[in-house]
Amino acid sequence: MPTYLIERELREGALQVVRDAPLTTDAAYYVVLPDDRASDPVCSAFLHWIRETVTER
Repeated sequence: MPTYLIERELREGALQVVRDAPLTTDAAYYVVLPDDRASDPVCSAFLHWIRETVTER
């Protein structure tokens, strides 16, 4: 994930970089969730946020 999408969260310590190496994709984002979290409101909010944020760029 490009860090420009999560700059504030990184700065505030809410997120951490766990892999400091780029991944090659087909210009797509993939979110993997356990089945029991797919309808979780927090996960839904994250998916909504990333869709809106990426669309803006």
